[in-house]
Amino acid sequence: MEPHRNGRSGLHRRPGQSFSLHPGESSPAARIAPLSKIFLDKLIFCSYIWVAFVVTKDFDMRFINVRELKSKTSEILRAAAIEDIIVTNHGKPVAVVSGIDGRDFEKIGFRSGVSRVRETPAPYRMEAVDYEKPEAGKPAPAPAGKSAWNPLKAVFWDYPELTEESTLSRRIQEARDSPIQDAFRWYLSRFLERGRVVDAWRFFRLDEIRRIMPSLRLSSRAVAKWTRILEYYGNP
Repeated sequence: MEPHRNGRSGLHRRPGQSFSLHPGESSPAARIAPLSKIFLDKLIFCSYIWVAFVVTKDFDMRFINVRELKSKTSEILRAAAIEDIIVTNHGKPVAVVSGIDGRDFEKIGFRSGVSRVRETPAPYRMEAVDYEKPEAGKPAPAPAGKSAWNPLKAVFWDYPELTEESTLSRRIQEARDSPIQDAFRWYLSRFLERGRVVDAWRFFRLDEIRRIMPSLRLSSRAVAKWTRILEYYGNP
């Protein structure tokens, strides 16, 4: 995705109207609208993605339509490194693409093409939107067979031994009970930076996240995401 350039961008819009960004056109700077009521549920990998922009009130929100394009995969993932991108289906938000770190992007070596993305054990992920509070909603069925995906691989893709739930749960509890909290803080920061909300809540209490998060070194994207969630659930 090209950075915004002054002058004619090839994208014309009016408030309340949706637009598609065609290949070769430059993209305007976009801000993500507050997603305080959007919650993340199921890991999805998308085959065809197309960048579009929808203007609503005071925000320019970056969207992806899940059925349009496959030639810009790497560019979209690179853009997702600095902001969340909302996924739509027939105009309705259905998922959020969480960004990856630029250094991870270079190290992993993403190339355009869906097959490469699917094969790469990277922290890139796309998470389905759940408008209900997680504890009030029904869990999404886990994918089966060859399409099955362990969401912990998105958090600990470089530590395979930590992608087994019972092992990870035991180690987090040991770190929680230790008088030295460095390991516990490391586990929490991994989940806040790379993990799904529903998975973070499986291993950490809300009060722990609220207490420790301000002292962690997180990306601006992770801070904004979890600040919205903590604001939605209010003070204890």
